[in-house]
Amino acid sequence: MQVKVWNDDENTWTEEFKGENILIPPRNFIMMSKAEANQLVSQYSPVKRDGTGRELKPKKLRIEMDPEEFAAHTDQPYKYKSSDGMEFRTMAGMKKYEEDLKAGVVNERKRSKAS
Repeated sequence: MQVKVWNDDENTWTEEFKGENILIPPRNFIMMSKAEANQLVSQYSPVKRDGTGRELKPKKLRIEMDPEEFAAHTDQPYKYKSSDGMEFRTMAGMKKYEEDLKAGVVNERKRSKAS
């Protein structure tokens, strides 16, 4: 299952992870497997401080799972229907879809109706 790893800091996050240099832009995310995301977020990195004690490079990473993908992974049934007939397993998934629909940024993959 793929998850988003968000960088909630104002600075770009860079860290070596499994021999690769991972770069996450400020207030943005990268996609990776759930297991790797847990390893990245929990991986130790030394705290660097300036002369006043303020952290220069705080690790402000968080993991976000798509509720619909998680529900599909656990074989939950379809319970909710959007205004255009799309079916969803979770209320959160349906609300996000409705917001995206109003904004005009609906993902074509999600647009296909569930059977």
